[in-house]
Amino acid sequence: MRDMFNEYTVVLGAVGGRRRTGRNEVIVRQLAQEGITVVNIGPTENADVFIDAALATGSQAILVSCRDARADAFCAAFRQRCIQRGLVDITLYIGGDLVTSERRFSEAERQLAQVGFNRVFPSNVDLTEVAALLKQDITAKRAPAIAARPRSTWVFTDFAN
Repeated sequence: MRDMFNEYTVVLGAVGGRRRTGRNEVIVRQLAQEGITVVNIGPTENADVFIDAALATGSQAILVSCRDARADAFCAAFRQRCIQRGLVDITLYIGGDLVTSERRFSEAERQLAQVGFNRVFPSNVDLTEVAALLKQDITAKRAPAIAARPRSTWVFTDFAN
């Protein structure tokens, strides 16, 4: 298993009507250049596929790439499902095509934050910014975990005598 205190690992998947994954490949390349390991699960409409991948890889974050501005139904219970499966503190990001002619980005952002996503991004986001925020958010969650770990007490004995 990965040492979660030494690297950044995230799960990336796509939800929505269009099944092209070219955009995910761009995300994978950019995040990799920024030192983030990306487990790309491709398109899926099943939250458990994201969660299974995160559990299997020790990922610290799940990134959902939305393709058709209808992520609400998929995302409504996503945080709850993560909690039920033991990913209580996992960082959740969503981005992509989140708006329609009837809904502005600010409304989508508010709704998705209310259901538990830590950050919400428009389709034209700078991926370098996303990488920096991911590292910042993951590192912030590590600090309390490191502080909570029990301290080792070393006792040195001279076995030569």
